[in-house]
Amino acid sequence: MNLLLKHIKQKLTARLKNYFLNMVCIMKINKVYTLFILILLLLSCSQKTPKSIQKKDYFTKGKLFIKKIVPKIKKQNNFFLNAHGINIDNTINSPDWHSIHDLYFTFYSLRKVNIQEARKAFIDCIETILNEINNDKEISNYLYVSPFSYKNLDLSIVFFDKTGSPRPKKYIYSCTLDGDIIHYEIANPDGTFAYIHKETYDEALKIVKSEK
Repeated sequence: MNLLLKHIKQKLTARLKNYFLNMVCIMKINKVYTLFILILLLLSCSQKTPKSIQKKDYFTKGKLFIKKIVPKIKKQNNFFLNAHGINIDNTINSPDWHSIHDLYFTFYSLRKVNIQEARKAFIDCIETILNEINNDKEISNYLYVSPFSYKNLDLSIVFFDKTGSPRPKKYIYSCTLDGDIIHYEIANPDGTFAYIHKETYDEALKIVKSEK
């Protein structure tokens, strides 16, 4: 009987020892976990306010910039704003939407232009926008990328006659900046359109500078 009680006592003692050891381990793990969470919280609080918070009114700033730049472009090249937008690139991840990634412009003009004239007007328009936006202190803090470049612009210019119809095909109908490439388009008599020339932005800029 004494041996049985002794055996039971040993078993209980061993189990209690294991129980307390497990409890100590759990408490240590919980302390480590709690400490880890506290460190993460402190780090997140100590970081500077992210751009997404600073730039919550980026859209308003972008609209004000567009309102300011359009009269200059009209005066410089006699271009009229047809449409505009901010951040039209749908591939941008939603957390990054809280600043200006790209600007979209479509202008129209009543000018008659060949490729050389269209190129100069197009480059002048883009360079004016870039010069203004990169020297505007009010909007600089709202740009996702600084300095802004032509890669952050989506721009087209369409040339009409006074009736709103495309010019004959010896004249350029439209210029479009698509990524690194500028496309020049004409209007055919049958109502179709065709690209007749393309070049990189850098190539076009180099040509315009060489002709000054």
